[in-house]
Amino acid sequence: MAQKELSRRLSVPVAASSLLQIPLIRTTLRYGQGIGILTFDRLRLNHRHLAAVGITDISGLYISGPPPEGRMKGCLRDGLPYNVDALTEELIKVAMDLVSDHNDIGAILLECTQFPPFADAIQRVTGLPVYDVTTLANWFYAGLVRKPFAPLTATEKADTLIKRPRTEEELLENEVKTT
Repeated sequence: MAQKELSRRLSVPVAASSLLQIPLIRTTLRYGQGIGILTFDRLRLNHRHLAAVGITDISGLYISGPPPEGRMKGCLRDGLPYNVDALTEELIKVAMDLVSDHNDIGAILLECTQFPPFADAIQRVTGLPVYDVTTLANWFYAGLVRKPFAPLTATEKADTLIKRPRTEEELLENEVKTT
């Protein structure tokens, strides 16, 4: 077996950081909108992490996270009981404060792998799209394991045989292409 073929078969695709979604999220936002990033420790997430996933333009990226003595840090760092209601309340407050401080935020990215269970609550209160490692995994998996489209019904097959009328603009475009 050729080395190139062997190498291709042995390669394992990896998508490990929700930060990889930033370029895609940016393309979905209106001009001038930013992205709020919620992380476990806002003082530790910096330009080096962003550069590692190919992000050199950090404008419009706003990073925040739970307070140092908050419930999330106490739970993950100190072993406090996992109180879903208290954690939800804390992360909603962090998200709302971030959106309030930066009114140009058009989407929120949850960088911490512990945050996806709170994505729905954050989305409900902010009204913004919310992305996290699970949205990354779903996108990534969908590309790796495609599912076939459902076969056309008899009616749909018949509809494909109907010639669609063309607009004046389409007819002019066709003339330009053929001349």
